Amino acid sequence: MKRTLSLCLAAILVNFAGLSQEMDKAENVPVKTISGRVVDVEGKALEYVNIGIQRKDFGTMSFRDGLFELGIPHKHLTDTLTFSHLGFEKVKLPIAGLTSNETIVMFSETYSLTEVTIRASQVKRQKMGITMHSPFVGATAKHNEWAVYMKPRKFPAKPELLNIYINWIDDKNDSVYFRVNFYAVTDSMPGENVTGKNIVIRHLIQRGWNELDLRPFNVYLTEEFFVSFEWLTDLDQKASRSFHYGAALIRPRKMYIRNTSFGTWRKIPGAVNTMTLQVVY
Repeated sequence: MKRTLSLCLAAILVNFAGLSQEMDKAENVPVKTISGRVVDVEGKALEYVNIGIQRKDFGTMSFRDGLFELGIPHKHLTDTLTFSHLGFEKVKLPIAGLTSNETIVMFSETYSLTEVTIRASQVKRQKMGITMHSPFVGATAKHNEWAVYMKPRKFPAKPELLNIYINWIDDKNDSVYFRVNFYAVTDSMPGENVTGKNIVIRHLIQRGWNELDLRPFNVYLTEEFFVSFEWLTDLDQKASRSFHYGAALIRPRKMYIRNTSFGTWRKIPGAVNTMTLQVVY
């Protein structure tokens, strides 16, 4: 009798889980499609524009020609869509008023950056981060942004090289786009972007260490920060492609992750991406 009850309970739980998954799928089915093009005041297409809903893991980004398309589930019909691009003022528009073939115009934003000077005779380099890696520990590189806390010995510091370790890839002869961000530390979490620059690098990925050259972007940092990287899958137009970032289990290290550019950062204690950052100060 007990065995029969256990089997019945297990069957109910399985059916409930299946029903819950079906409900989640139905809730996320688009009932409205918004599309268009993002441009500046001169009509020039803006690429890599983040498009989504603040503090929600939902959104997309514009392609290299400024075009975008986003399916809206019923639960988001009354929300506001935000268009965000470094160097430009945010644009916020009610989803209810948006349709297809929209033209979204973004206006330049003025950034006030602190002037810094690094004397050639005093230049020193420092490499920070984690070089440990295991083929059994890592994370799939898809629709995520990964961040790690960094604090150079001295400031101001200029990031030169970001090295990311990749455990495996499904296409060894493929170029992808990475975006690198530098965030202020706010309540021990990534805060606002501190550079005002859209750092996008095209890179031929390979198994092992992958070096991203940050020197052409002339980034200078004056306080502790988070450095993040994201694979711009929407721009590659090959969603089936995938690769696996290296990581290590090290306490008390922490890894920070969010699903979209408008999502909420999550902290994962005891783990960190296999990556290093070289700075000069």
